[in-house]
Amino acid sequence: MNSFRNKVPYPIQLILFWMLLFAVFRLLFLLLYSDQTEGGAMHTARAFIAALRLDLSMSCYLTTLPFLFWILHQYFPKGPWHKLGKWLHFLLIPLVVTILISNIGLYESWKTLLNKRLLLYLKNPAEISHFMDTWKLILLPVLLVGLSWGIIVLKNKITDSYQEVKKVFLHFIIGIPLLFFGIRGGWQLIPINESSASYSSFPANNHLAINPVFYFLHSASEFFFVSDKYHFFSEEEAQKITEDFLLPEENTALGDSLTTTGKPNVVIILLESWTADVLERNGATKGVAPFTDSLINESLWCKNAYASGYRTDQGLVAVFSGYPAQPDNTILAYPAKTETLPALSDDLKKQGYATSFFYGGDIEFANMGSFLNQHSMDYICDKTDFNASEYNSKWGAHDGSVLQKQIDFLNKEKQPFFSGLLTLSTHEPWEVPIETPFKSNSDYDKFCRAAYYTDHCLREYFAQVKKQSWYNNTLFVLVADHGHYLPLNRNLNFPESRRVTLLFTGGALHPNLKGKSIERVVAQHDIAATISAGLSLGQHYPFSRNMLRSKNGFGFYCNENATGIITDKAHHIFFFGNSQHDGDPQLEKLNKSYLQRAYADFVSR
Repeated sequence: MNSFRNKVPYPIQLILFWMLLFAVFRLLFLLLYSDQTEGGAMHTARAFIAALRLDLSMSCYLTTLPFLFWILHQYFPKGPWHKLGKWLHFLLIPLVVTILISNIGLYESWKTLLNKRLLLYLKNPAEISHFMDTWKLILLPVLLVGLSWGIIVLKNKITDSYQEVKKVFLHFIIGIPLLFFGIRGGWQLIPINESSASYSSFPANNHLAINPVFYFLHSASEFFFVSDKYHFFSEEEAQKITEDFLLPEENTALGDSLTTTGKPNVVIILLESWTADVLERNGATKGVAPFTDSLINESLWCKNAYASGYRTDQGLVAVFSGYPAQPDNTILAYPAKTETLPALSDDLKKQGYATSFFYGGDIEFANMGSFLNQHSMDYICDKTDFNASEYNSKWGAHDGSVLQKQIDFLNKEKQPFFSGLLTLSTHEPWEVPIETPFKSNSDYDKFCRAAYYTDHCLREYFAQVKKQSWYNNTLFVLVADHGHYLPLNRNLNFPESRRVTLLFTGGALHPNLKGKSIERVVAQHDIAATISAGLSLGQHYPFSRNMLRSKNGFGFYCNENATGIITDKAHHIFFFGNSQHDGDPQLEKLNKSYLQRAYADFVSR
């Protein structure tokens, strides 16, 4: 050890220290999530080789300032430079460890690396705890403090910040360009990025290889500086490709009338994580949602509906504003942008509707409250309006309490009204207050248990609302906020995980639509245009289409790893990290064009 400390220059000691630290945490990540990786042991092991360049880049970043302090200490040994270098590591090591540990802790829920979304959630720090089990939350601060301290001690044992060298200036003029070379990843035209570590067609393998600190800091920088980075074609060509496919309309057997009256009440119930797999009608799980399965008989069921996003904040904007999700961002993080969006609540408010929204959790989570307040929401109910006895241990009030609260409120509300509701019981940790047929502690049973409970609550909800005087004049929309990998352990990069529950029902639904289904592909963000057309509110939702008239089936989805589209006949997926494709290559241009136009619109707002 002394030979290493004495003979190896201090900057190289630091680089090797960081490289070793990243490798150890990568091994820990693999041990915890080995069931997520694919391709066999040898293919997975390649992640440690694929990771080297990006690990080196991040290590050089972390070494640059200590290197400068070390050089200054050589010239001015009585100056503060050594202490500054020491205290810098007291900041850097806990920061790096926090990112690495948080990445491991949240991966089970997020299925992606830690990213800038954390910055949005940290506006309400308590909310981030809902993504982790209680035992992990208790262990986390102990781990952070203990590991950080242990790693600082280890760093001081294997590196020598007091090391003195001759020819200091030579070390400086050689060290600076080498660090710059390491940070860039070489002399290539474009500096290194996450693509250098994306060696596999399997997302979890790439997540293993990509340096989590590099990924998070890169992502966090984009939180503050949004750039139009998805540019594949000229603006004119992208517009033509998308409009040629999406604009054509046709008269369908369903007709043009959505409701029996021009001014129906509208109630939208956003069902947390209600993937299409909860419905037995889809040939998936049995006995999870028997009431909703039966409700389809008196509803207009969108059999092949797809959500564009994978988080609740994205689903809220998609449904209310007809606006698709962004791959690695969320428009709710930017109130100045969300203020420019159209919204059903705005349109209906102008028509004299009373507006309300009900949620059992914290409405400030992910800036949802800001969005709702911007868009003409008269009354917002959240967890502060419920008794603690109605809470689960994590998110807030159980679904049954929230649904009952909405009924009680609407019974006193003037008509016409527009009311939204967001459930939460089907979010981790899937705690419910009733006994269900799903008894085990497997993730499958826990998820199904929660979905069964929400379905049970919907049964009681509709049993009550059908007795109300306002029911016959009310259109209900039941739609998932996003898909989920459970209950069938779907790959989140593929379309099956984004297929969601969507149906229109209620006394105001046109009789010609009851018991019917839309077989072609529709998008979750088509709801806004469909309601807007059905109620003659005008068409100003540029990314939303009227489901009753759209000729070509189309769905879009995205996440940090990929963008995908689904048509009635095929799908196409484009993976960002390695530029690989899956599905029909003839849809590649449409996929990229749609992403380009949607993201450019997001940037320009």
